[in-house]
Amino acid sequence: MGAKLAERLVKSGCELFLTDIRFNEISKALGERHKNIHLKTLDLRRKLDVSDVCRNISPDVIFHFASLIDRSRDFAIYESLYDVNVQGTLNLLEGLRSVQYKDLYFSSTSEVYGNWLGEPFREDIVLHPASPYSLTKVFCENTVGLFSEINDKSYKIFRIFNYCGKDMPDTTFIGQMLDAYKRGLLFEMTEGEQTRDILFIDDLLDQILFVTEADSNFRIFNICSGQSFKMRDVAREFKIITQNTFRYACCLPYRKNEVWVTRGDNSRLQGLGFKYSNLSLSSMLNSCIC
Repeated sequence: MGAKLAERLVKSGCELFLTDIRFNEISKALGERHKNIHLKTLDLRRKLDVSDVCRNISPDVIFHFASLIDRSRDFAIYESLYDVNVQGTLNLLEGLRSVQYKDLYFSSTSEVYGNWLGEPFREDIVLHPASPYSLTKVFCENTVGLFSEINDKSYKIFRIFNYCGKDMPDTTFIGQMLDAYKRGLLFEMTEGEQTRDILFIDDLLDQILFVTEADSNFRIFNICSGQSFKMRDVAREFKIITQNTFRYACCLPYRKNEVWVTRGDNSRLQGLGFKYSNLSLSSMLNSCIC
């Protein structure tokens, strides 16, 4: 997602510094094609390295989208998740302490809402993380907020819901579905009774960039479509779009503490004047393979 945002921002002519522990092909291509994009390999767990990079770049605006993603319910992975997501975020904040930046934007996830019984999910409801990963994201949100307030730093938090588009990461349901299709493999999934709020990647980027320009006292924003779909319907629609060449089987068990319903409340952005495209599921899935 960070590379996709960079594709949009490079058009503005601003100087961009992309940091990552491992760059994808999109980022590498951007660095080769554009003189105003600079790539710097960085591990957020290495506090001194993070501090050096922050001091040398002295950024005006920071988009912190880096994280270790694992949606399993196994706490054996918690230490690794904590080291990268929480401690890595704190290392970045400490590295930026002496930098007079305009704003920091942190990428959180809709998964912090977990199994909240009401819907749609509003930004002001109590959080119920359902996995070690989403638990670390709650800690990250609190760390960013408290550190920024103590040090008089500006910040905003994006709670990003499911999205789709070209070059999807394989950490998402649709990304895994696309990967299986492209490789000609059978896609294995659950019965797909879960519903997920899904938006098109371009709409996601539009919302993020809208927030960066909006005059608002809100600190947290849902980045969502406000419409949700059952996962089985997503698979069925994709099968139709691909003229039955996509194959899937509902053979996997549901996860423990499964999140059954996810739908975001987008009234906060609507109130600021953002106009939603409300693309159909078919249109969004078509965009992934066109």
